[in-house]
Amino acid sequence: MKKNHVYFLLTLLFIITTQAFSQHSVRGKLIDENRQPVAFATIILLSAQDSVSVYKGAVSEENGSFSFKDVEEDKYLLKTSFIGFEDHQEIIEVSKDLDLYRIEIKVISSELDEFTIQSRKPTITRYCSLAVRNN
Repeated sequence: MKKNHVYFLLTLLFIITTQAFSQHSVRGKLIDENRQPVAFATIILLSAQDSVSVYKGAVSEENGSFSFKDVEEDKYLLKTSFIGFEDHQEIIEVSKDLDLYRIEIKVISSELDEFTIQSRKPTITRYCSLAVRNN
């Protein structure tokens, strides 16, 4: 009977320690305002406490998807960036596997009021010399 209690306590201890040190995954998909995937964008998980320490980094796939594996339970600042798009930031809390589904990032709209193109043609001077022969 005592052996059964020992096995039960060892099993319980194993389950508790496994849950305490468990690792999770975070995944999602980046899309633009037209619901098109954003490929090759940078996604990083920062420490939510100081927003500076980089925990993990990834690059979105051609279909816009990204994933992080072996993420510890904690709060993080998820930051995405890509040329031509506004940076996106949000606080996430990882306590189990987390699917962020679609994250929409906005295109930077930089419009010019007007512009002028000026050009100058290069000046080309040709010199021609004629030699006259006297016979």
